[in-house]
Amino acid sequence: MTLNVKNPNELVFSATPGPDVDHLHVYMDGELIGQTRQLKGGFTLDGMDLSPGKHTVCIKVANRAHVATGAEDCVDLNVG
Repeated sequence: MTLNVKNPNELVFSATPGPDVDHLHVYMDGELIGQTRQLKGGFTLDGMDLSPGKHTVCIKVANRAHVATGAEDCVDLNVG
């Protein structure tokens, strides 16, 4: 899986299909903020009330039961 921030408001991701891949969960600082069935695309971070400082965004692969499979990738963001 690859994950990066193209600009301050959009998270771009790509996951490789596998036997346990059903959808992706998106987390901000450990809290679930969204999910998507797309394995490649973008997730908009607009409208999030982020305090200044460091934040961590993670995308975790989940199965049909919404259980994380262990595959994940994270990036750190700095809000000014």
